[in-house]
Amino acid sequence: MQRLRSSTAAWLSVYFFYAVLANLPFWVASSVLGIWCHGIFCLEYALLGIVALFIPGWLAAIFLLITFLADILSGISETYFLSPSECLTSSVFLSEFSSRRLFAIAAVLLFTVIVALIAARLPANRLHSSVRRRAILALLAFSFACLFADYTTIVRGAGHLINPLRASTLADGVHPIYFRGIRIARPITLRLVRNEIFYDRIRISARKLPDPSPAPSAAAIAMKAAGIPLNGTVAATPENLPNIVLVLVESWGNPVNPALSHLLLSDYDSPQLQSRYQVLTGSVPFFGSTVAGESRELCSSHMNLYILNASHDTLATCLPQQLAHLGYHSVAVHGMDGHMFDRVYWYPRIGFDDQWFRERFRLSSTPECIGAFTASCDGNLAAWIGNRLTQTSVAPEFIYWVTINSHLPVPTPATVAHPIPCTLPILAEQPDLCSWAQLVANVHHSIAQAATQMQTAETHAARPTIFILVGDHAPPFVSPTLRSQFSSSDVPYIILLPRTLAH
Repeated sequence: MQRLRSSTAAWLSVYFFYAVLANLPFWVASSVLGIWCHGIFCLEYALLGIVALFIPGWLAAIFLLITFLADILSGISETYFLSPSECLTSSVFLSEFSSRRLFAIAAVLLFTVIVALIAARLPANRLHSSVRRRAILALLAFSFACLFADYTTIVRGAGHLINPLRASTLADGVHPIYFRGIRIARPITLRLVRNEIFYDRIRISARKLPDPSPAPSAAAIAMKAAGIPLNGTVAATPENLPNIVLVLVESWGNPVNPALSHLLLSDYDSPQLQSRYQVLTGSVPFFGSTVAGESRELCSSHMNLYILNASHDTLATCLPQQLAHLGYHSVAVHGMDGHMFDRVYWYPRIGFDDQWFRERFRLSSTPECIGAFTASCDGNLAAWIGNRLTQTSVAPEFIYWVTINSHLPVPTPATVAHPIPCTLPILAEQPDLCSWAQLVANVHHSIAQAATQMQTAETHAARPTIFILVGDHAPPFVSPTLRSQFSSSDVPYIILLPRTLAH
């Protein structure tokens, strides 16, 4: 026993376990479940190693399990840009997961329990006091070394230290090196507190209970303008129906400055495009976050996150199923993982026949862009949609696309193929707003280009196509100056209505 208490191997085993091996379950969860690993080594595990030197092994194992669950919660919050409380609320949707994903979750939890049992068997609290001090110093030195390495990277990329309560998701714009850089430290307590405060602050004004009354939507306005016979009001045959492309543009808010709004939509001023399309613009009220925008446009409803587990009868009135009755083939497109907000589960329930997420685009070698999320590039997805619509098909197509690259924080500077000039005073003075404008304008440019090319003599689109682009919510800038540049109540839309369909 005396040999065990004073053994160098004993304190090194405690150090190595809590500094490195305790991270194994999260590394596995990150890979298997698609959770962003926002730092290689968790600082809380290292600090728990110090506590474990003074408490029974079984208690250290329980604390390790609790810390792992907090680690997973922090990872989900960072991955999906939700507050920790919203992540816990969304846990009710676990029953909607596929059996394969539930098996993966169970496997991760089982592996975590095995690691916790190893912690219970470690001789941490039986070490001699002098040996215990070595373990404490080693764990503290490891923690400080991780933090020092990260802050050196941040200073090198940003040019200054960043307040940890405003790091990463709290910045409006971040230098691209921030997204590419590998973080060493994973301070989960700091991130949980920071994200809870931040997301509650920016969303509390928009969070509402489900409202049974209809929500005005750009999609409904477009359907009426094109005379699409929803609800069985008019008989129609698939041969006479146009294709429909509905684009929910991430963080496209309604600028209070008309010059900024015009700059974002300048690609639609092309005489070539206007000769073929009637361009309709306007705005609709918004509420909540992106999923709320989805329920507004797909179902003309305020149901928000309730759409994730809505009943079949509730979803029967939504656009995909309404169009299916007319003979449409519907496709959902998103450049992120399909498990984000459980889209891979509720998209089929709402009526989409096919789904294209990041995994499928990656298999087809679609380029990816860095940003708040590393995802398929919006410009390439617009081109993919345009190419798909040039192919002759028996059924009309309904393509629904949720963009991603303009999600805050945006990379500054933003890298796009066709940048707009940031010569407006507000853009010239605010690099974060300039980057946001570049990314939103890139979506409009790509769609305008696809719409124009589809109608040229060289491509001969199989049938006319209606394009509907609408914002999901105002961009949630942290800066009051930037937030004041957008309406807090409505988002813009633009509809490209083929002149052959205009009434």
